[in-house]
Amino acid sequence: MKKLLAAWVNGSLWRGGAALMRQMRFPGKMMLISVAFMVPIALLLTMMVSSRSHDIDFAAQERAGVRYASAIFPAIDLAGVWRQQARNVAFGEGGDQLGAARQAFDAAFLKLQQLDADVGTQVSASNSFAAVRSAVQAAQAAQPVPGTKADPEAVYQGMIGVSRSLAALLDAVTDGSGLVLDPDLHSYHLMTALLLTTPELIQTTVEVRGLVRSALKTGQIAADNAARLQGYLAILTADAAQAKISLNKVQKVAPDYGKRLTRGAIDATQ
Repeated sequence: MKKLLAAWVNGSLWRGGAALMRQMRFPGKMMLISVAFMVPIALLLTMMVSSRSHDIDFAAQERAGVRYASAIFPAIDLAGVWRQQARNVAFGEGGDQLGAARQAFDAAFLKLQQLDADVGTQVSASNSFAAVRSAVQAAQAAQPVPGTKADPEAVYQGMIGVSRSLAALLDAVTDGSGLVLDPDLHSYHLMTALLLTTPELIQTTVEVRGLVRSALKTGQIAADNAARLQGYLAILTADAAQAKISLNKVQKVAPDYGKRLTRGAIDATQ
């Protein structure tokens, strides 16, 4: 063993370095040894700083996504109220609340505009927001004037694009901000329930409500609408079940967070 070790130490691999060290003075040797240690240390430090910087950027991206998403949910709700009041006018059921509903949505939309100007590019959502703006313009054109006749179905088709485009915007924000890639198990399942499944639940419920209301008002439902309604109900059942599974996993992995969550909306949907 000693012979093998001696052969390795005295091998040709080290002859060049040994010759160099014999020619150098002591300060030069110390400098060379110090540099030899400093290079890997500097490399490791650079890698560590780069990793921490990436983590900070990722967190900032997620925070921007949360800011944007938190403003989309109220806009989806207020878009539904605005559309409902517009259809009330089209059905001849008054219109005294249409103006207030429109103003409330406009305020939510203005906040979205400001957020998109601030972080839209950062979360890759500007194109999706442009689609929302176009849908809002179409809805404004389709909004009936109180006291005049309007086709309820035309009003619905002209205004439903706002909710659909807002749901697509939320999907884009979730993807662009990296929220869907959250590495922590409990927050990943929470994001799945809130930002992936819930928007689908909301939009599907909106579609069901529109079909049912039209059927109730006319006293009949077309075959294609009946098929669509059955499809939407199946989607609702599947999405509600998936959301419940995700929230249960949050409860299991992080009980402190899980106990703050309620399931009333999901239970009511099911």
